[in-house]
Amino acid sequence: MFSFIKRDFRKSSESIKLMAIEETFDIYFSRFSGYYFALLSKWLKLTPNQVSVASLIAGLISGYLFYFQDNLGLMIWACFFITLSGVLDSADGQLARMTGQSSDLGRKIDAIIDTFVFIACYVGGALFFIQTMYSWWILPLAALAGYFHSAKSAAYEYYKTEFIYYIKGVKDHRIPYVEEVEKTPGKSGFWYTILYYLEVDYIRKQALFHGRSRVHREAFERHAFGQNSKDFRNKYTKINEPLMTWWALVCGTNTHRTVLMVTSLFGRMDIYFWFAVVTTVFLWPLVSKQRKLDRQLMDLVNSAH
Repeated sequence: MFSFIKRDFRKSSESIKLMAIEETFDIYFSRFSGYYFALLSKWLKLTPNQVSVASLIAGLISGYLFYFQDNLGLMIWACFFITLSGVLDSADGQLARMTGQSSDLGRKIDAIIDTFVFIACYVGGALFFIQTMYSWWILPLAALAGYFHSAKSAAYEYYKTEFIYYIKGVKDHRIPYVEEVEKTPGKSGFWYTILYYLEVDYIRKQALFHGRSRVHREAFERHAFGQNSKDFRNKYTKINEPLMTWWALVCGTNTHRTVLMVTSLFGRMDIYFWFAVVTTVFLWPLVSKQRKLDRQLMDLVNSAH
């Protein structure tokens, strides 16, 4: 009776770049739901970038609705639209792979849209609390929460992307060094310039917060694409995969989105702002553990050769 669900779940799973780094919520909800939106978009002859814009629009609507923290009905709609935005964010990548339209520009737009969606939600919630218990003091709190959220997200995305780069050998997933992206943008035009400065800011955040040394990055890259790449990739997966769960829990978008929605349903998005700030302290032991694992991996690789 439900054979089509199993079939479609298998197909949606096949569209995932690397299962080892996927969050459970994404596997069973975002990717699965996004698969149907991708099929619909393909039938409508939409491009991945158009689906990305739809994701942005849904996110902006949710941001507007989060202003009405004292209205439970509108909060439910706000939660619906921010969830829809996340599903469409998954669908654009699936559509790109279905239609062979993947591009570096598309990936950059995809990453930046998520930032704009959360900015809209932060602004909507903060504007509500200006009129209540916090007055204008909510603005620095919201700004700090947004910065730390962005920093944690950048660090998590760094390790997800590095994982794909080393394990799958997908060279266009190589994360550039700061000095490589600080060069003059290759294309002119307003939007390319905006994307350029946003990318520079994002790479700087990654470099500041991810904690992996350049020595290890360069060594991992040599081994991942060297003669003993298979052995290195097996060791990298075994050592790093368990920690990816903690990266997702502390820094992942799903964690932040869930807490944002739950607190807003009670009309207390301010609690979420405090959550985003306070939980940043967990980034430091996570980075420390990651550095320890990097040294452990290098010792194993060097002893094997």
